[in-house]
Amino acid sequence: MPGDQPTSSTNFNSFVKGPKNMFKLLGIKLQKQDKLISTMYTFFVVISATIVAILQLCQILTSDTSDPHRVQNVVFITYFTVGLGKILNILYRRSILIECLSELEGIYPDKEMERKYSLQHYLKRYKRAEYFFWNFAMFLILLYNLETIVRSFLQLYFKGRYGYFLLVRIYTPFPYDGKLLVYLCYFTLGSITGAWIAVIIAAADLYLLGCVLQLCLHFELLTKQLMELDTRIVNDTEAIKKLNAIAKYQSELIRLSRKVNRTFSGSMIVSLTAASFIICFLLFQLLGNVQLVDIAMVLILLLNESKQVLLICYCGDKLLKSSQRFNESLYMHNWVDGSVRYQRHLLFMLLYARNPIMLNLLDITDITLVTLKEVYGTAYRFFTVLKTAWTER
Repeated sequence: MPGDQPTSSTNFNSFVKGPKNMFKLLGIKLQKQDKLISTMYTFFVVISATIVAILQLCQILTSDTSDPHRVQNVVFITYFTVGLGKILNILYRRSILIECLSELEGIYPDKEMERKYSLQHYLKRYKRAEYFFWNFAMFLILLYNLETIVRSFLQLYFKGRYGYFLLVRIYTPFPYDGKLLVYLCYFTLGSITGAWIAVIIAAADLYLLGCVLQLCLHFELLTKQLMELDTRIVNDTEAIKKLNAIAKYQSELIRLSRKVNRTFSGSMIVSLTAASFIICFLLFQLLGNVQLVDIAMVLILLLNESKQVLLICYCGDKLLKSSQRFNESLYMHNWVDGSVRYQRHLLFMLLYARNPIMLNLLDITDITLVTLKEVYGTAYRFFTVLKTAWTER
């Protein structure tokens, strides 16, 4: 069984290094005792993002119903709400997340065992996802900032006056039209908080993916070790000893899976709840007289939202199938030639593992790829209601 291996002899750090560095950009260091300056910086990030979200809400409430940007404002405020929900969940569940990572590090197999049982594909899969999520977040930040600046300069070119467009449309208590310094303050506030939100979402999702893939790695390792256990070759005492070690390992994984689910439950609820609204309003935005550039921006936001939902549903489905394969291996390995005592021990394991491990939302609904269908189905129903109301105006 994987024991307390030194971190340098395992690939555990490769699973956490990326999101760990992302959280450092927000002042969050997953340590039991954090520095005061880091805590104050994180507080500043949360307060700034909250202020921008409130100003966006004020802009929606005070703008005219015919404002073509009103729907986009709803999308942005929902996006900010998702980011705030994720960072608040991480801060609230911080101690549990630290425990989860510490326990996962303690049981991570060494590199030799990882090669022996061909488990490297989990890390490769995670690194591909990490590369995509980080680069996509940077792409979004650069794209939206450049698009706003370019539109402002195009107005300067065609109309002889700088556009003073904002990245995030917010209520501005101090008018900025023609006042460059005030405009730069608003633009910087929206730009920086938007970048923080993108990093928050990417980091939280990558931590979830990393924890789930490690659990799947352990379930596959357990499955392969159990299939190696041949009661015709190993004597009864040794077979029972190995089976008990596997049972202890199984119990630890089930407990850890529940702890991981509890840690990220708030983050998953926020993402899946907001996804239907964001997808619905993005599609609704395409109904109006939309320019080609706006269509491209909407499609990019749709891709960004879809990847979040897909990742959560993928994690739930992957954990379900990995635990199911282990449960099946309890029946499939050679237990027939084992002693009655061995079979009795196996029976207790079968009873304990009768239900596969799944991610769930507050023990109400399980998360699998079926959830993806439900999210898009809900978004489509909202969209048809809005479309009907819009055409009947």
